[in-house]
Amino acid sequence: MVLALPPGEVMMMLNERTRMSLTTQFLSDKQYIAAAERNRNVVVTAGAGSGKTRTLVARYLSLLADGLQPDRVEAITFTEKAANEMRSRVRSAIRNQITAVQNLDEQRFWLGLERKMDAARIGTIHSLCAEILRTHPAQAGIDPLFEVVDEGQAAIMIADAVESTLVQITMEEKYVQLFELLRIKSLETILTQMITKRLEVQKWIQSDQSMWQFLMEGLQPFMQMDEMQQCIKNLRSFSPQRLESDTSAKGVEQVNSFLVVWKEVETAWQEQNYLNCISSLIIIRTQIVNRLVGKSDSTSRIDLTTWRGLYDTGLSWIEKGFDAELEEKITTAIPLLKEAFSLVHDHYNKLLSNQKALDFDDLEGRALALLKRPEIAKKWQEKVQALLVDEFQDTNQRQRQLIEALTVGNTGSLYVVGDARQSIYRFRGADVTIFKEVQKETGRTDGLICELEETHRTHPALMKVMDEVLAAVMGSEIIEEKPFHVPFKKMIPVREDLPSGVRKPYLEVLIGAGRDSEEGRILAANLLAERLLAYKQAGEIQDWKDVALLFRASGAFPIYEQALEAAGIPYVTIAGSGFYDRSEIRDLLNLLRALADPWDDLAMVGFLRSPATGMSDLGITQLRWSQSGDQPVSLRQALTMDHSFLTQEDKLAADRALDLLDEFEEVVGKIPVAALLQRLIERTHYRIILAGSAERGWRNIEKLLFDAYTSHQTSIHAYLEYVQKIRDIGVREGEAAGAAEDALQLMTIHKSKGLEFPWVILADAGRRPMTRTDRWQIEGERVSFLPDRVDYKPLQSRYLKMLDEDREEAETRRLLYVAFTRAKDKLIISGHFSQFKEKFTVNGWLKKILDLFDLDPEWLVVNPPAEPVPLAVGERIGLQVSTQLFEFPIQEKEKKEVQVFSLSAMLNGKEPMEPLKESLEPEENRLDLFEPSEKFPLWVGKLLHQSIHRWEYHDDEALQQFLERSALELGFLELEQRKRVVFKAKVYFKRLQEHPVYVEINQASRRYHEVPYELQDEPQNERGRLDVLYQTERGWKIVDFKTDQLASLADLDEKRRSDYRTQLLRYQNSVFQQLKEMPVAQFCFLNCGDSIQLVNLEDF
Repeated sequence: MVLALPPGEVMMMLNERTRMSLTTQFLSDKQYIAAAERNRNVVVTAGAGSGKTRTLVARYLSLLADGLQPDRVEAITFTEKAANEMRSRVRSAIRNQITAVQNLDEQRFWLGLERKMDAARIGTIHSLCAEILRTHPAQAGIDPLFEVVDEGQAAIMIADAVESTLVQITMEEKYVQLFELLRIKSLETILTQMITKRLEVQKWIQSDQSMWQFLMEGLQPFMQMDEMQQCIKNLRSFSPQRLESDTSAKGVEQVNSFLVVWKEVETAWQEQNYLNCISSLIIIRTQIVNRLVGKSDSTSRIDLTTWRGLYDTGLSWIEKGFDAELEEKITTAIPLLKEAFSLVHDHYNKLLSNQKALDFDDLEGRALALLKRPEIAKKWQEKVQALLVDEFQDTNQRQRQLIEALTVGNTGSLYVVGDARQSIYRFRGADVTIFKEVQKETGRTDGLICELEETHRTHPALMKVMDEVLAAVMGSEIIEEKPFHVPFKKMIPVREDLPSGVRKPYLEVLIGAGRDSEEGRILAANLLAERLLAYKQAGEIQDWKDVALLFRASGAFPIYEQALEAAGIPYVTIAGSGFYDRSEIRDLLNLLRALADPWDDLAMVGFLRSPATGMSDLGITQLRWSQSGDQPVSLRQALTMDHSFLTQEDKLAADRALDLLDEFEEVVGKIPVAALLQRLIERTHYRIILAGSAERGWRNIEKLLFDAYTSHQTSIHAYLEYVQKIRDIGVREGEAAGAAEDALQLMTIHKSKGLEFPWVILADAGRRPMTRTDRWQIEGERVSFLPDRVDYKPLQSRYLKMLDEDREEAETRRLLYVAFTRAKDKLIISGHFSQFKEKFTVNGWLKKILDLFDLDPEWLVVNPPAEPVPLAVGERIGLQVSTQLFEFPIQEKEKKEVQVFSLSAMLNGKEPMEPLKESLEPEENRLDLFEPSEKFPLWVGKLLHQSIHRWEYHDDEALQQFLERSALELGFLELEQRKRVVFKAKVYFKRLQEHPVYVEINQASRRYHEVPYELQDEPQNERGRLDVLYQTERGWKIVDFKTDQLASLADLDEKRRSDYRTQLLRYQNSVFQQLKEMPVAQFCFLNCGDSIQLVNLEDF
């Protein structure tokens, strides 16, 4: 590490304007030094909460103060959102400079820079690559007007390229050896994944490394290990007499057998016959030393024990055997796989070329190729006089080469910021070793290595506990032979204040203990929801938006979403890009894209896959390829042709798709997009598709409808461009949060990167580590695959899997670090136990944490601690275990599916019997906002009925919010219409609140709303729901609310009167059958003249 000059000496080397710009940024000494250094390249290690963005902005601002123009300073971030945030921060800092300086010339200087910020080079590395390519299109051999395809477009092209390649190679005899080992589907998967990882695959393509070289590499560390060789030397040093005195007769036999076979190992190793070497090693491990014999304290036995331990550590990947013949076949097939990949790559490049398009990989590869040309590199080195790179720990090798090509020979121009502890994007090609290598290289060449060790985020009490856990999980020592291992290092908390209102302990562990993992997860989520409600009621949680649930994987979202919904806790799930990546939103946008341009096959694929049509992927492929020879047919055209070759389900899907296209193509561009969307939702029965899913799905549909309405777009193309712009500028909309804007957030740990929250919950912490099941593996210059035809794992696959598992485990530890360090005030770990052989067990991060504190799952379930557990650092950790579900008060929500069960079972707390799906409303009763409707009173009645089912509201504002949201659900997007219907419904409900029946229902000892019932003696087991059933001192009562608009009861015609009477008689009979008590049954007409009319059944 190179020491920096003190801040005072650095200041003397800067001009007055630069010193002033840095002074106004309120930097620490180390931050100041990093921002002010000019003569050396700078690598900044910036831990969580250390103010790295502040330092980066200060560096950028100071370079402008030096006199560099914004188009000469390149700042690279790794997302558009981060680029926009940084640009905003720089603008803000410039404005602060304008107000901070008194000199008029200085103000003019900074005002001039602010006007130039639109041209500032602040963006992603891909935007820089695109600029380089557009500047030199002839040298790059591309069209300067090329488009950059997104991941979705690239996926379609890759699928086409793989399909074309498979058609080609099935016709060539030499590939028979490959198809003997892999089915077409497996080969398709492997080639598809290879093309998406072609940067990694490129090393393998360019190498000619044989299997024997890999075997030598795998065996060499063990064979040349000093400790292992010492064991052999010790065993050989025994004379027969000394060995007999050292151990028993069986021990002597074991040592001699070991030495005989070990001689065979050495011979095979020297002759480079690595398969024989492995074969002999397996014999020693499985047949000779599998069970050690002899005297327990004998020296020879100790040596054999040591040798076996070293073998198990270094050669566990060998496992118990191999098939030499099959190994040879796989070795022969690997070059064929390489050729097949090259064909796919060629086909893919042709497709991109035809579209005049590049993907992200092309941008990097082609830009780097240009920068390897001295004349082009020189031009860009002159143009980019300072390069700042954020999140450098998430770069890949090619991105590193791009950065070095822009700065080589210009010492002091490179400034990178990163934190190896936060490198968590290996699955995207990021390599944590690059940051460590650049750190070493910068130090070796007298550059500045600056470590920001202070954190402004987490308070000291929580930091102490976090440090103890993270140090144990990540380790604190450097492991030279594992450069991807990043040890934990403590940071210094600067924050002195303790969180206001948040009580100790600041770290809590909440555990659900179930019979299996599913039940355990449900209990864990339920316990967490119960505790969150308690914290909110106690005032510890001020706002729900202060709380974030972080997950290792999104698969656990639904269980926690359901628990939060049951508890009535508002939440929003942030997955991918948020709102626009939710499946229900993506489906509807795909429908719009297909209607906008049905000849766009990418749009049509999304349309056909949508649950609105429901065609399988195989059906889509058949539809596209089976109509003519070796050329694909447009999907829109294929729908009009014969598709009898499809399965019955796919034929029906094709018919549905064609009907929808024919019907809606006529109105595209003629009615507003919001109206079109609404009709699509009705026509495709999307409410049924969402039935049974969480309420948020329909809330998101409402939000999309409302956004479409407020966009005032009639052109689908214009609306889709509008949506795309929202995404392109980095706006990441979350899901609709319902009536409450204050909502807890659920997201993956990856999505939380760069964020902080007062309360962090590490959710689903008992999740087992994910086991990768890819059919192929790649590591450096080596590739292997698992054959289909036999249950066999090749030696190379075993070795590569071992290497991958080491790297994956290292990244898992870093992922835990990122999750923990998002917390400002309190950290909660939520996980589960499950039973195995009648004992509770634990997995994942939760196991590591409990092991650290010597806490046994079985003991915790039987003896849950009554008080927080004291830790060595002086703090305490809270522990709570739940084996039973907490019951929450029933929360209002639109139910797509209700449980029907006997009233007696309900009243006695028994489980429901079977689901009853609600029947759809008649089509004519659905609201169309864009056509005249004469059914306004009907919609007022529906809204009023919904508010009665909800019943309780804390205040007038809560009632207003509920009515507003319910009106949106019914389709009232137009503001004036919504105001009218909400006003009317509110008047009627307030009238009910002032009636004695409302008071009586409220004071009931037991009360149930929207009660399911079933008459089992009816011909078809008639089912339905009672509006309200309640118990008074005089017995049970039923009230059936009616919202008919009547001047008086005499206005009711006889047919409606008869229907109502029959209906209420059934309700009364159902209650009597199951409770053995005849309830009083009443009608409550809410809109009878200007009053409420309450009528007993017998008087009606």
